[in-house]
Amino acid sequence: MLSEHEVEKYLVEQKNNAAVIFPYLGGNDLKSTPTFKATRWVVDFRDYPLEKCEKEWPELLERIRQQVKPVRDTATRVAHQRYWWHHGDKRPSLYERIRHNEFVFALVRHTKHLALARVSTQQVFQESLCILDLPNWAAFAAIQSTIHYVWAKRGSSTIGEGLRYTPSDYFDTFPFLHLCSDNMEKIGEQYYDHRQKTMLEFTEGFTDIYNRFHLPDETDKRIIELRELHRQMDEAVAAAYGWDDLELGHDFHAVSYLPANDRVRFTISEKARIEVLRRLALLNRERYNEENPAGQSKKKGRTAKQTKMFTAMEEE
Repeated sequence: MLSEHEVEKYLVEQKNNAAVIFPYLGGNDLKSTPTFKATRWVVDFRDYPLEKCEKEWPELLERIRQQVKPVRDTATRVAHQRYWWHHGDKRPSLYERIRHNEFVFALVRHTKHLALARVSTQQVFQESLCILDLPNWAAFAAIQSTIHYVWAKRGSSTIGEGLRYTPSDYFDTFPFLHLCSDNMEKIGEQYYDHRQKTMLEFTEGFTDIYNRFHLPDETDKRIIELRELHRQMDEAVAAAYGWDDLELGHDFHAVSYLPANDRVRFTISEKARIEVLRRLALLNRERYNEENPAGQSKKKGRTAKQTKMFTAMEEE
């Protein structure tokens, strides 16, 4: 890891170093800061051969040789020993997919509040993040909605009062890619912009701002508006599913699946939650049957339309 001071030093000494020094974005950067700015930096030689690194970035390579190679020499994986100057788990599929993107969405895998941040692709992502290549604000609205949250929370393992988000269980199985409406697109972007403005004004990250969001005594007009936008976003998503008959019942509710000392959330009613889960399960089964007709192999895995999320912990 490099500090900002070290980065400045390396860039002054040799401008070419900028080609292999990147911000290192982690979960705490999303949860604790309103700007989602990385607080650490790393050297990333990508797939460059050792000879190229020795020639073009000798000082940086020497640092890696001194600090990283001794650890890699004891690694159990041969590739980690042989290519000691490369990141251990480079996730080439992720970086290849997003290399033409200016931004992607990221969420923290272990978190109290499921929230998506729009972040630059010009950085290295920590294993604590899930990276989403979403096509539009309508897709953002679907994933940020309470409808997706209750789907993710239905059977997830927990860490304290938080959520352990498993993409293969909760993203890949969530039937939403067919959803798109002008209303979802509009409210998704409006929600994100207002939340970002509010976070900057409070100088708070996701954790603190959503603690305010779910606190009944919090009456700041900016938080009240965020709740209203969230309600509108949930209703837009429900309408896109064709669930005009479903009364979501947004209010402050005691949620049974959360710790007893912190159960109150601004969310949909328990009756609505159960019905949402029932309908999503039916949609999920329909999609599965469409992709796996009778008589064909039911191989577990993602469809082409589902390869939208990556985590730094996935095996390539």
